[in-house]
Amino acid sequence: MRLKRRLLALGAPVLVAGCTAVPRSAPVSDADLAIMHVDVVDVERGRVVPDQAVLLKGNRILAVTPSAQARLASTARVINGTRKFVIPGLWDMHAHLQPAGNPVRVELPLFVAHGVTGIRIMGADRPNPTPDQTPGLAQFRALQQAVANGAVTGPRVLALASWAVNGEAGITTAMPAFYKARTRDEGRQLAQYFKERGFDFIKVYNDVSREGYLGLAEEARRLALPFAGHEPAALSALELSNAGQKSIEHSRIFLFNCWPGADSLQKGLLRSVPATTRRRRMVDEYDPRACAAVFRTFAQNGTYITPTHVTRRMDAFADDSAFRRDARMRYIPLQQQVSWQQVFLRFMHQLQTRCRRRNLHRRMPLK
Repeated sequence: MRLKRRLLALGAPVLVAGCTAVPRSAPVSDADLAIMHVDVVDVERGRVVPDQAVLLKGNRILAVTPSAQARLASTARVINGTRKFVIPGLWDMHAHLQPAGNPVRVELPLFVAHGVTGIRIMGADRPNPTPDQTPGLAQFRALQQAVANGAVTGPRVLALASWAVNGEAGITTAMPAFYKARTRDEGRQLAQYFKERGFDFIKVYNDVSREGYLGLAEEARRLALPFAGHEPAALSALELSNAGQKSIEHSRIFLFNCWPGADSLQKGLLRSVPATTRRRRMVDEYDPRACAAVFRTFAQNGTYITPTHVTRRMDAFADDSAFRRDARMRYIPLQQQVSWQQVFLRFMHQLQTRCRRRNLHRRMPLK
């Protein structure tokens, strides 16, 4: 038995080697580009497959096969991928093209350079767009088509969101009253408006009313128009998921919903409590059982989370001069850099103010 096992063990490499040999009858691929001897990151199985050939024709991958098995036409272009990796294209599911930037010349090519091949635009219009603001839906559609046609280098534009439904914020008296979505009927009217305009999905935001949200969600479901975005303050994560919201942006939602004060927060009973104090309580009083219910509901309803942790990194390192002077800033338009530096300064001012208050409180005599 031992001898038999040894023979099998010795024979296995021979069999594998025999399988990797290129048979004489193997057809020549009509690929016009081949990346040879590259390591492929298999995200489905959580492994790296070494020494592969990725065969492409035009903008399509024809096959991924061991390099030793690849047979190419003499006209195929070959790239040596030794000691390099290929991964599936990344999708940025919470993207904004900034009005201060130049999407065609700067932002879109940068996405591709960093491996991002698909983006979801979280706001493709405004309630009252003007020429100096973010391009409206028509311009975004034209840009989407230009990328698809190969006229513009950039990631595929997967979906375009409406402007943020945020209650009365930003809505003037000159605009239709239903823009505010204060009631269920106004929410339904707004969903119908977005459907007629041709948006791919509705973006909801923090301050839309409870009734307005529920009316919008009900009508959006009827119209088969997805809705996604923030967690409105007046509703819980469970209610959003059960209402059919496809994704919730920013993973801070778990802070808001996984502590004993979550219900009071949603009812507006903690408005007098300083924001810093509320956030500290959320962390200190975190309840894994409450979060387990949220996770379970999201899984059952197919509710996605877009973490956007990069924004929290910006918060955490606002006072770090090395972070603010990151070498990659040279790729960012100057106007956008100035805007970000202002955000950094505001964060630092808030932090210094909190520190001064804390120190003053510690020095105050006890009564």
